[in-house]
Amino acid sequence: MAIEYRPMTIDDYDEIIELWKTTEGVGLSDADSRRGINLFLQRNPNLSVVARDEDKLVGAVLCGHDGRRGYLHHLAVAR
Repeated sequence: MAIEYRPMTIDDYDEIIELWKTTEGVGLSDADSRRGINLFLQRNPNLSVVARDEDKLVGAVLCGHDGRRGYLHHLAVAR
């Protein structure tokens, strides 16, 4: 198993939202819509990361900042 890590893009959205929906403790809101995540990624480029094992998404973390502090949102790893 060779895990590849790369910046999250909006093209990952469908797989990521399914992972988040099935991860206990991850609460989703309207801000997690495709449009909301796309805007978030544009405001915080190259901070969020996905992990893939070949063609399968196995992890994701949504990361951002407010100019002073950094934040980790929706950290999830597939079982």
